[in-house]
Amino acid sequence: VEETSSSAEEPSRVAAGPAARAAKANFEQHVASGQAASCFSALGFKPEFASFNFKPEQAMFMSSRSADFSVLAEALQAAAGHPHAAVPIANYFRFLLHHGIDLEKQLCDAFDLLASSMRVSDTVLRSAVKEAFGVVVAKGDDIANAALRGCRQQAAPTTSQPLSVAAVANVRASPSAQRVSELLVAVGSEHRDVTFLIRLLQGMQCVSRTTVLSALSHAFAITQPPCSKEGRAALPRIHYSPQG
Repeated sequence: VEETSSSAEEPSRVAAGPAARAAKANFEQHVASGQAASCFSALGFKPEFASFNFKPEQAMFMSSRSADFSVLAEALQAAAGHPHAAVPIANYFRFLLHHGIDLEKQLCDAFDLLASSMRVSDTVLRSAVKEAFGVVVAKGDDIANAALRGCRQQAAPTTSQPLSVAAVANVRASPSAQRVSELLVAVGSEHRDVTFLIRLLQGMQCVSRTTVLSALSHAFAITQPPCSKEGRAALPRIHYSPQG
């Protein structure tokens, strides 16, 4: 597959094979009456990720948040109630492709958190919840629910920087009760961020690995990644058949 760009303003045209065209068609086949955005907005989801008509290149107001864990949590929240869970996750990856700063690392960290079964022990997590919120979690109790209750009883996070996906990935790779408690203190309770944080640290796949892989392939099938050498930002792909 050879990519060419006619101008900086125009999307690139790609001579795509059947697989790429099928991926794009599969992703967009449910776009019909525009009911998706209003439906999921009414349910309290973020329409930016839940919508089949998501336009990542227009989400400039969220560019500064590309590394934030809260953005990943928003996508997971949307996926939890979506009839096609791959759509919000694909939209999240597309958002990273357009607005990520350290793109390769951000994609790898997000994919690792979503698809890996690596887990932090319940013993460490229970100790972390107690250290962060003063909540004692007995064996057998739902740690995520206990953390959410404790988080909501606390004042808003006092840290100047929002919790990042990279920080979560780093702690999961080398966990301790103190390091996990620092994550819990930094995360906000909005959109159940702390619940998703605990679930991911437990190695629970909030969406299936197959869904994550499908979402990532969709994102790349319809997005041309940025190129620093050419000074080019990410662009939507336009697929066409050599036969016309």
